[in-house]
Parts: sequence; structure tokens; C-alpha cells
Amino acid sequence: MHPIRTLAVSGLLTLAAAAPAAADSIAYIKDSNVWLANPDGSHQVQITHDGVTTTPYRSPSQADDGTIAAGHGGEVVKLAQSGRVLAHFAPPIATDSTGQVIEDVPQQVAISPDGARIAYVYSQPSCPPGAPCGVRQELLYSYSDRTTPVSTFGEQTGLTNPSWIDNTRVLAFGGHFRQINIDAPGGGNDDAVHWFDDTGNEDVGDGELSRQGDRLALVRSYGANTHIAIYHVSGGPGGPAPEAACYTGSDATFAGPSWSPDGMRLAFQDEQGIEVLPLPQVVDGDCPGASSSTLILPGVTAPDWGPAAIGSGAGSYVPPGGSTAPGQSGNDPTPTPSPTLKHARLNTSIPRSVSLTDAASKGILIHARGSASGRFTASLQLGRRRLATTGVRAPAGARVTLRLRLSHTAVKLLRRAHTARLTVTLAPATGPRIISTATVHLTHR
Repeated sequence: MHPIRTLAVSGLLTLAAAAPAAADSIAYIKDSNVWLANPDGSHQVQITHDGVTTTPYRSPSQADDGTIAAGHGGEVVKLAQSGRVLAHFAPPIATDSTGQVIEDVPQQVAISPDGARIAYVYSQPSCPPGAPCGVRQELLYSYSDRTTPVSTFGEQTGLTNPSWIDNTRVLAFGGHFRQINIDAPGGGNDDAVHWFDDTGNEDVGDGELSRQGDRLALVRSYGANTHIAIYHVSGGPGGPAPEAACYTGSDATFAGPSWSPDGMRLAFQDEQGIEVLPLPQVVDGDCPGASSSTLILPGVTAPDWGPAAIGSGAGSYVPPGGSTAPGQSGNDPTPTPSPTLKHARLNTSIPRSVSLTDAASKGILIHARGSASGRFTASLQLGRRRLATTGVRAPAGARVTLRLRLSHTAVKLLRRAHTARLTVTLAPATGPRIISTATVHLTHR
């Protein structure tokens, strides 16, 4: 097996062939916002300006026409390169492998090449009755411009890190004995087809196929032994198990491999930022002509390499009423200040005392009003266990009523308690989410 050293040293630039004129781009996260840059790191353009440390943008993904999708707060946001919001929505509540409600922020967002659909992941710790505590994950899908019922495309239990193979198939990763899988959204629940597992019994995940379908990159192993494995795929996705061609050196911070549109270079994230590794050939057992990687974007994360060039209007959108220029563009090292964010306000009416008998039959009613449009979520928690949750979207200023319905198991657990914790959250379209919590006293009459 041919190992590749992955070093980020400017002196190694001479080892790589000169990059062609940019006709594609890399989306990434910097300072909690979405940015674009040319594949050599030049022409850095800030696309969003409302990401903050408490509510950052996550996992940007590009469609072939340059449309960007990303997670932000409790929503998926679809953006033009200018930064104009094309759509934003909160995905629906789903059910995990134990039958419990799972509703977390959408993570690992990936948009299909034609921009029509979104894959995303919920990941949430839980301690359900009759099952061990742990982090449970669900792979879900949505139309890219609206909230879509889970039943439309189905859900895949325990699969993560989706990446689109084409407009109809997704590569996704599970645990041992189901490590690399292919799913066709819409076929049903838990119907992903297992492709292959690592022959060395190492953990693998967080990978991507080249657009040509002949190369596969995976993050392999864990801890200090983490490295990126490059495979030659001879039979197409879903065909014979591919053979490893070469491995990078080890780095515990490797993540997010993303192929260039021509399949000849690989971007990935490590502790220094985003690096690009030239791979002119990938064959069974070797990567001839590969040279060391080059650090192109220091201190940033989450690369996604797309075929669209950076347009002349990229980063130019200013929201109505906004008075601040869009921010850093080109190679200007001086960032322009982001607009000042106005924090939304949340008013809630949470009962301080609840009759468990009434709650079991009618549920628990909570009233809320927010100064910004967004998604309201209410949840009831006993210790570390979430017993009930519900949510609704509403415009700014609207009074909403949230009804928490209790399962038989939840009522049984509450009968042994005197108090529980009730939380109401507003996830506005822009800015940080607002949380209101209260201790609810339980009466057993």
C-alpha cells in the first residue's frame, strides 16, 4: 500500500502541478458563517453574516448551479451565492430506533446535485426506558425548499454523513457490519443497501465518491491513528467492494473529504484548516504521482467542493433595511464588520403546577409569543430523560399554543417524581435561539 504524507507547508507548493483556472469553488465555514473560495484558496467571499458562536452555520453543501444549503440553528437554509435566502425551514420531528421522539438541530446537511433535495442527520443522546443510554442517529431527507414529512422519503436508522452519489442515491455510513451503504430516498424506512465493510475491521465513515464514481475517500480509524483512505472503485457504486489504493498519514483531526469535480484532487479538513491533496492517478494498491497536500485555507472547516464558479455577485446581498456592506471579498485581509444582530424576544406562559391526572388525559398546554418568526419547541424533561416534545412554526408576534402529550411510560415515570423541567425554545430565522425554562411541580390528584 502506498502511503502519502499530508503536510501543509508552503514550500511544498512546487510539488503539485499548477492549478487550472478556477471554474469551480469550495464552500466552507469561517467565523460561524458560510464562505466561498477558489480551489487554490484565492478570492475568499463571505456569503452569510448572521452566524454567531451560539448559532453558527454548519456543513455547507453546494448544488451544481452553486446553490448552497447549510444548517443554521434548528433550520436548514438554502442560499444563493449572493447570500440571499432562497428558503429556510425546520425539519420535522422523527422517531429513533427505540421509538422515542428525536428532534435535534439538522446536522451533516447535503444538497443533491440538482438542488432539489436535502439529506441531513439528527443526532441526540437519550436514555429511553428498557434500552441502554446512548447517542441515537437518524438519516432523513427533505425537499430543499420546505419542511417535508418523514414518510415522504423514509428514514434510515443509525446512518450518518450522507453524500449524494447522483440525484437519486446517497452514500451513508453505519457501524460495524454496515459501514458503507447506498440509499435511494423514497424507497422506505431502513432499506439502505449495504455495500462493503473495511477489510481491516477499522472504523470508517465521513466519506465521498468522486463524481466519476471511480474513486472513494473515507476517514478511517480513530484517535491518533485517524487517516484518510483512498480507494479505486472499479465496478461503480454498489458494485464489487473497492480496493484500497493509498492512505494518508495519521491525524486525529481529519474530517470532511470532498473531491474536486474532475476527481483529481481531494480537499479535507484538519487542525490547520482546509488542505488539498493532488491525486493524478488512483489504481488498485497505489496512487501514482501523488504529492503532498497544500494548506489553502487556514483556520476554517467543513469543505465542500462544487462545480460552480464563484459568480460576480457572490456575497453581495444585503437584507432589506441592512446598512452594512456584505463583508470580506477577494483577498482583502481586513474583514468588514458584520451587521449588528437584534436578539429575538420570547414570552411564555408555563404552568408552575400541573395535575398529572389532567396532563395524562389532556396534555400540558404552554402559550408563547416571539418577536421574530421561527420555530417554537416545547419539551418536558425528567432528569436526563426527555419525556415529551412538540413544535410549531409561527410568524413574528403570533400567539402559539403548544400541547405536550404524555405517553403511558412518561406518566408512569412522572408518578414517582415531584417536579419536572419544561423548556420552550424559539429558533428564529436569523440570530441565536432563545430558551425559556421552568420547574413544573406535579400534583398527584
